[in-house]
Amino acid sequence: MWQPSGGMAGTLGAADLKRMERYGVLAITPEQGTALFDAACATGRPVLVPVRLDRKSLRDSARALPPLLRGLVRGTARRSAAAAAPATGVPAGPTLRDRLAGLAGEERAKAVTEAVSAAVAGVLGHNSADAVDAETSFRDLGFDSLTSLELRNAVNQATGLRLPATAVFDHPTPEQLAAFVDGQLGAVPAGSPATGQDGGGTLVSLFRDAHERHRLGDAVDLLVTASQLRPSRDEGAAPAAFPKASGPEGGPVVVCFPSMIAISGPQEYAAFTAALPSRAVSVPPLPGFSPGEELPASLTALADAQAQAALDLAGDRGLVLLGRSTGGWIAHAVARRLAERGAAPRAVVLIDTLACPLDLDDLSMVADQMLAPESSVWMDDHRLIAMGGYLRVFDGWAPEGIGVPTVLVRAQERSGSHDRPRWPLADTVVDVPGDHFTMLGEHAATTARAVDEWLRAALAADRGGESG
Repeated sequence: MWQPSGGMAGTLGAADLKRMERYGVLAITPEQGTALFDAACATGRPVLVPVRLDRKSLRDSARALPPLLRGLVRGTARRSAAAAAPATGVPAGPTLRDRLAGLAGEERAKAVTEAVSAAVAGVLGHNSADAVDAETSFRDLGFDSLTSLELRNAVNQATGLRLPATAVFDHPTPEQLAAFVDGQLGAVPAGSPATGQDGGGTLVSLFRDAHERHRLGDAVDLLVTASQLRPSRDEGAAPAAFPKASGPEGGPVVVCFPSMIAISGPQEYAAFTAALPSRAVSVPPLPGFSPGEELPASLTALADAQAQAALDLAGDRGLVLLGRSTGGWIAHAVARRLAERGAAPRAVVLIDTLACPLDLDDLSMVADQMLAPESSVWMDDHRLIAMGGYLRVFDGWAPEGIGVPTVLVRAQERSGSHDRPRWPLADTVVDVPGDHFTMLGEHAATTARAVDEWLRAALAADRGGESG
């Protein structure tokens, strides 16, 4: 990384820079960079990586180093688990279990919360868990998708559990994550094989094979059928509370619904919400995607529960519903249910929302992304079945008018043979840089700015000219 900000380095956020510092990677000045380039060219070797390393930081780090770096730091491979504990902040697995064995009730919950907070502090580079407010959302603490995986891995190492990759986003505060960890520790006795998957499973293998053999339709049919064997939640069941909205007081709360594909979840909005500081935002995980959760039995059950949870969250502030890709189906269905109850949202934002049902081109585009190495870590059999359950409840659905200002924010670039989406009920179409996936990745800031500008105009018009 070059020392002056700008270029590719200009896209790095504070979390990215802190992560690099923790791994002992230092910035290179222009003078050092050109000298390293000249030295590399003089070696005659085909592949070299010029990099400045802080070897003390590497030695002090408890994290397992990549194989490429292990030979550069003496003694790292021989570090014991006990020596590793201070940097992660969490005692090794047996120690934590031993501490919890004699505790119950509030004392046990407090001990687990302190351990998780210590892990959070370690991942963020703080010296003490005292710097972590257990009730503050991970988003406000500065987590992104990569640091969330670091935290998941640290807790897994400490407990012997195999938490899903989405654990940090599914339980969006240290306190809530600690409660989930506590429950999992109680469900998995010490010494028992850890349960869970990480980017694998029988259904994942079948899905991958079906994609390679151009039989995605058969794979989706299998997932839809399998979803009917999962426990489901009927109409009238109490909804799970949405995460507290992060952002300024006043103005409507923006609820962002994730896409319903297996790799999706609140993490897909991390860069987007970080670039939208002017809005109070909540990103709820979809019910049924986490272990132990019930799937919605019907579209009515889903829309009712999500509508009530949104109203409970927003109070009298009003709502803006936003959905990315197939998450736009959920946003529209919930908006329709709220309108029927006389509590319509003030606006609906659809981020490159695909037509319902998905055609084979759409399915192929989605499958390509799901099975990519950088994405498949978020996928397992459980989440694939949940995806099948959502496709099942939306089978035969067609969006109806809701009488609410609606925008389709559309990617300028096509993804493969996928046509750019159209949403007949949208009042406005706004094109932004990127494709179906990068518009909330590397182009997230531009997308967020386009959404914020449209909302300002739409909400001002809704209030007769008042600023939104």
